[in-house]
Amino acid sequence: DFVRSLGLQLVDRGSKPFDTQQLSPSDVIAFYFSAHWCPPCRQFTPVLKKFVESLQGAGDHSLKVIFVSSDKSESEMWQYMYEAHGN
Repeated sequence: DFVRSLGLQLVDRGSKPFDTQQLSPSDVIAFYFSAHWCPPCRQFTPVLKKFVESLQGAGDHSLKVIFVSSDKSESEMWQYMYEAHGN
C-alpha cells in the first residue's frame, strides 16, 4: 500500500512498466539508492543481487528491491542496471 500510495511509475530492467498491484501485503520492500559512479555502491550491488537471487532460488520471492538511481543521467542509470542489477 505504501509503494502504491507514492504514485510512482516503476519500470523493470527491461524498461517495461511494473504494476504495483503485483505487490502483496506480505512483500518486503527495499528502496536501494545507488549509482554507477559510487565505489561503495558498485561493491555492494553484486552482493545484494546475489542475496536476492539466493532467496529466489530457495523459493522466497517476497523481497522486492526498488532501485532509486543517483546517476547523473538516465543513460548512466540504464547502463548500471544492465551491468549490475537483477530484474
